[in-house]
Amino acid sequence: MNRQPIIEVKSLSKNYRLGTIGFRSLVDDFRALASRLGFSNLESDSDKNFCALDQVSFQAFPGEALGIIGHNGAGKSTLLKILSRITEPTSGRALIRGKVASLLEVGTGFHPEMTGRENIFLNGSFLGLSKQEIEDSFDSIVRFAHIEKFIDTPVKRYSSGMYVRLAFAIAAHLKPDVLIVDEVLAVGDLAFQKKCMEKMQDVSVSGMTILFVSHNMEMIRRLCKRSILLEKGRVIKEGETSDVVNAYVRSKQELSLVFNAAYRSERRRGVGFARFEKIRYCDKEACERERFDKSEAISFLMEIVALEELASLKIIISVKTESQQNNIISIEEIVSESKIIKGQTIKAKVNLTKHSLMPGSYPLYFWLGTVDHLHMDVLDDLLPPLQIVEKGNAFEKASSLCSCESSLEVLPIS
Repeated sequence: MNRQPIIEVKSLSKNYRLGTIGFRSLVDDFRALASRLGFSNLESDSDKNFCALDQVSFQAFPGEALGIIGHNGAGKSTLLKILSRITEPTSGRALIRGKVASLLEVGTGFHPEMTGRENIFLNGSFLGLSKQEIEDSFDSIVRFAHIEKFIDTPVKRYSSGMYVRLAFAIAAHLKPDVLIVDEVLAVGDLAFQKKCMEKMQDVSVSGMTILFVSHNMEMIRRLCKRSILLEKGRVIKEGETSDVVNAYVRSKQELSLVFNAAYRSERRRGVGFARFEKIRYCDKEACERERFDKSEAISFLMEIVALEELASLKIIISVKTESQQNNIISIEEIVSESKIIKGQTIKAKVNLTKHSLMPGSYPLYFWLGTVDHLHMDVLDDLLPPLQIVEKGNAFEKASSLCSCESSLEVLPIS
């Protein structure tokens, strides 16, 4: 392998100013000037910064597939936008030696009024290819995207799946030096995702560098030999994918074991009259687990603390797609329709007795509130994802709503 990195990121930071959009007031400008001249405490609140990336450094080499993983808000999308030249960093540098193709959002890089055919040539020209080079790959692109009947239709009439198929086919077949792929592939169906995985493995072997972001750890393991883990804008681990994925899962496991009613997170919301104290995933024998076989019954055992007197209590659990754009399963259970006194602890077990989840990694959403939907505690992708496995087919996952049966048990406090 050529040891000169094709991507070289050094001390990359990105700050966003919170509280203002566009131009500041004249007073704000005077306060900022006074602050720079040494007068303290005159800067307005509108100039508080949010650090999306903080001194990020890494390298990627030709022919390497590098995984980028992390919780929501970790800085993954910001990093990819900087590497794709969509936004500028606040400080540091990101050097890419070659042509870049990015798949960040559905429809990015397409002109909606132009046909699929015209957009293929448009995107090829963006990559610096000649008309002949694009024509040589044209038939392969159309076949891979499976849009033969719609190639001369304006892309504004395409479905999101057609958008993604065409965008990926263009990026993979026109052979950029670097391919950047965010969660956009989650829009495609299962068969297309498998097809994309196989294509990315092929082009990586041929020398293309791939940056791949996904919440599906099995897909990361399958494609990437090396990965980096982002948390709150920082690289907290870099190395072999198995080690990095284990660190990512372990961080969620450790958090799930120690979080309590006072814990605060950007993924925890609600008025706080009651809180989830503990949540565990168990099998039908009440043994704590995080990985379950396909079709195996799953139980969520939880302890809830009432910090104020409650009129009622209800739980919602949602199993989401890896992109977290859709719920695959949503369970609603009423724990109590009568008064719960302040300080009371409630033990409840929600049983997912039947489901049709395919193998994969599923983020979870836990909601606690009253029957009339007063939000008291919301955990959004805070706990470890639900892992569904099946021998010989470990990375597949469902891409649509699936059926389920559930039940609730309120348990005595031991």
